[in-house]
Amino acid sequence: MTTTYVIGFITAFIAFGIPEPTPQYASVYESVAVENEQISPLSLPDAASPETQPEPVVQDRGESASLYYKDGRLEFSLGGNSVLLSLNPENSTPALDTTGLEQGFHFGELSYKLLAFGSYVFFCESHEVGSEVCSPYLFNVADNKITPFTYNDQALTVDIKDANKVEWSEEGISLGDYLSVSPFEPSQVRQQNDPIDLQVQ
Repeated sequence: MTTTYVIGFITAFIAFGIPEPTPQYASVYESVAVENEQISPLSLPDAASPETQPEPVVQDRGESASLYYKDGRLEFSLGGNSVLLSLNPENSTPALDTTGLEQGFHFGELSYKLLAFGSYVFFCESHEVGSEVCSPYLFNVADNKITPFTYNDQALTVDIKDANKVEWSEEGISLGDYLSVSPFEPSQVRQQNDPIDLQVQ
């Protein structure tokens, strides 16, 4: 009779596995630091909360990567690590003070998209309530850096409708009337009718 219980117990472990403890989650908001025109992303705990656990969007390097937007939070997750890319202060508790922040928050609609087979995350933040323009940013997954889009060394703003149509090709990013100068520096853009500088590296 004891043998029957032992066999049943072992069968249950094989079928259901050993349950893992549920981790505790806490939100962490850090200031956005601007260094050499690159903006560090806001940090999160190692995993998204169970309520916002996303469905995988792309598989890369054998790890599950996902980009998801819920409750005013745009988050990217890869291999169990999550990065908060942008937050709507109207939906945050406690309220987020955006005074002095150049990036990391948005109001209203947020355009976002995985590009280059999951190598980059494009997102475009409206920094004023009711604005029809947004500031585009590119999160480089490999470098874990957020870079603003620039045109002639100036920060770029575009119409939200153009941001919703962003595309990636072997030449880089197409964003409304703007194209990447190079696929290796996709956040530096030129207008489609600008002459091409063949000496750009």
